[in-house]
Amino acid sequence: MTSYISKTEITLEKYMEISNRPLGKKARADLNRWKITKIAGIAVSAAIAGLALNSGMGEFSLISGVFGLVMAYQLFFQRKNLIKKKYAETVDLLPDKKWVRTITFDDKITVADGNNSSVFAYSDYKWASENEGYFLLYRNENIVLRVEKGSFTYGNEKDFLRWISNKLK
Repeated sequence: MTSYISKTEITLEKYMEISNRPLGKKARADLNRWKITKIAGIAVSAAIAGLALNSGMGEFSLISGVFGLVMAYQLFFQRKNLIKKKYAETVDLLPDKKWVRTITFDDKITVADGNNSSVFAYSDYKWASENEGYFLLYRNENIVLRVEKGSFTYGNEKDFLRWISNKLK
């Protein structure tokens, strides 16, 4: 018997938020490492460019400055463009050119995106929590299923966290 159904459209804005604010421990660490590497690269390139320019090595200063600009481009523009491209490629594959995710909670958890669906046992998830916009179901510290608040088409949302927490025990 179905207890809850969540249906939400994954818009570009939501996809950008999900991509830029990962919940899994490894994904957060990877994103932070990437950002720190780019920022450090920009700082080192700027320092080398300044020292080279001060030493009269204009060509070396120019090369170092270009490396810094490339890293700044990657940090501020390239990643955003890659996320947009990946989103567009995903939406193009969907029947209505809209990314609608339906999560059904019955005897199992079914996550359906367009023509694809995945089925999970409640025992696959270990705990649940919530943040401002989502209920969060954790398989482990690295894999999290987000269930958007306000997306329930069936079931009482205010009881969901207590209900799902009992199912995951």
